Amino acid sequence: MIKKLVYQLLQQRHFWRGVSFSELSELYVSACLRMLAISTLMVFVPFYLYQQGYSIAAIFVCFGSFFVARAFSDIGAGFTVARFGPKHTMIVACILQVISALFFLTVPTQHWPAWLLGVPWGMSASFYFIAFHVEFSKIKHLRHAGKEIGYMHIMEKIGAIIGPLLGGLAGALLGPAYIFVIATLVLLASLWPLFRTQEPVRTHQRLDFKGFPITKVTTDLRAYSALGIENTLCINLWPLYLSLFALQG
Repeated sequence: MIKKLVYQLLQQRHFWRGVSFSELSELYVSACLRMLAISTLMVFVPFYLYQQGYSIAAIFVCFGSFFVARAFSDIGAGFTVARFGPKHTMIVACILQVISALFFLTVPTQHWPAWLLGVPWGMSASFYFIAFHVEFSKIKHLRHAGKEIGYMHIMEKIGAIIGPLLGGLAGALLGPAYIFVIATLVLLASLWPLFRTQEPVRTHQRLDFKGFPITKVTTDLRAYSALGIENTLCINLWPLYLSLFALQG
């Protein structure tokens, strides 16, 4: 149903692609479903942890371990993409996200260390985004990549809008535990569209960082660092602030 809707809305805007739009549409659908699952779950994590007795400092430790795990996992994700391809790497990301959801789900009984909660969460993000960017770079249209990136962001924003509504309804009507269950099911569903086509790259390759022009991307690194800080504040810390100070009634 979602893929049919994507075809109706976007195929006419990709008239230059012809039949190759199918693979891009699958990535659109997968990105939308994954963002739906993540936003259903993660927007409630800070306040959920606070309700379970974690201090504000511990919640910051959780987010800190998330980014530290990402810093180290990005390299491993790159080698995994080279070896198995981006689509199979996304399976690893999904498994890690399910493990992360299980950690959060069992917090009331196990009360895991805050740093441990952030590790599988961060690893999942690394394996997904490295694979996603490789996948998109291989199937994008050379002359219209900017438009396709824009449509990709639109699909992700749609999922990000619906996710908190879905999570809020699940938490209010069924209980907090069902937020993690629903998010996990949607996350698994996001993998299905990807494997209707083959890997877009040759597998069993080797990564080589020799001669990487780091000086040419320093400006991009600064810009993307600022974007990461902004996303963290908006998606995670802003809901915590609202829950603690603005919505106490």
